[in-house]
Amino acid sequence: MIEIRAEQPLDISGVGQVTFDAFSQSELGHHGEADLVSAIRAAQPDAISLVALDAGKIIGHLMSSPATVESQGRIISGTAIGPVSVVPSHQHQGIGCALMNTLIEIASVQGYNFVAVAGHPDFYLRFGFHPLNTFKIQHCFQSMRDEVFFLRLLGSVDRTVLTGGRLKYCSEFGPQDRFA
Repeated sequence: MIEIRAEQPLDISGVGQVTFDAFSQSELGHHGEADLVSAIRAAQPDAISLVALDAGKIIGHLMSSPATVESQGRIISGTAIGPVSVVPSHQHQGIGCALMNTLIEIASVQGYNFVAVAGHPDFYLRFGFHPLNTFKIQHCFQSMRDEVFFLRLLGSVDRTVLTGGRLKYCSEFGPQDRFA
């Protein structure tokens, strides 16, 4: 039986290995995901870090960190997922789905207004995410395609307050100067 729980200090090396293993065989990502997890963990105390365990062994990990949409003179707070990692031997078995569902539930309970993610539509649309352009929002990364960004609203946030906004991840994701 798979267990999903918050990351604990003893999990850190296992999370690093899972993240490295998951992305070393992937054509997605930039292969610096394990370093990104470490940087977010060190700098973002509000990050949500979940692990998936099978018989006590870490087989999956999901991290989300603070994000904002700046729109109409307001700053709307949310959380941005990245990365999601499942060891290759356990992929396509529902581990990533279990991590996603747990994260969405936690983010909702914690009062976030949205969850953002950059990734593959075949995976994220099933969780109620919509393309960023559905909300007339733009991301701030210079070299990333618009089509890979998705957003899911949580709670009672009025989507019109997001219209024309710009999505920003925490600074550990690198420069977000697309509109500078």
